Amino acid sequence: MKMKHLIIICLYLTLLKPDIIFSYYKSFDAVVLKIHDADTIKVMFENGKIRRVRFLGIDAPEKSKLRYGYKEYLGYESYRFIHRLLKNKRISILVKIKKNGRLYKDRYRRLLAFVYKNRIDICALLLKKGLAKVYRKRKSPKHFKYLRYERYARLRKLGIWNNYKKRMYYRRRFMRTRNDRIILWFWRNDRGFIKRLIEGNK
Repeated sequence: MKMKHLIIICLYLTLLKPDIIFSYYKSFDAVVLKIHDADTIKVMFENGKIRRVRFLGIDAPEKSKLRYGYKEYLGYESYRFIHRLLKNKRISILVKIKKNGRLYKDRYRRLLAFVYKNRIDICALLLKKGLAKVYRKRKSPKHFKYLRYERYARLRKLGIWNNYKKRMYYRRRFMRTRNDRIILWFWRNDRGFIKRLIEGNK
């Protein structure tokens, strides 16, 4: 086969059926038992095994205080969205396979996977609605495609990309709880609020 023809076939597979190129991934059917967070679920495979699954390539806001000491903006809303969409539903997950044939897991022993319901990419759906952002510390095979979905939501100020609503959320939470851990968020994203707090305490 000529190199030109090979390149055309690869481009065709990438554009029309991108999952085909993930030859080191394997697809499994499962039922969702529990929603831990908008990007972490518990599933039962057809063989009865139960596993926790972390959505690959994205990072959704936290609904609990465990990670940062405060609940992130739209953390609960993103969790409720996934709960309504996936709880007790059948899904397909695309999991990375190690060279030894075992399923790839993160340090918390969660499977890292792309998640699909009725052939819809759930990670992409969260990104398009502004209920998650692209995970940047380690690039997934869909990293650049996911960046386009994130940009779509960011330009339209959807969900977590509505900076005004986000600032108001954290200001209200701080005034109500006086949680000092939110100060770091203000330092990174809303220093004007910190300045007003300091001036008000003089």
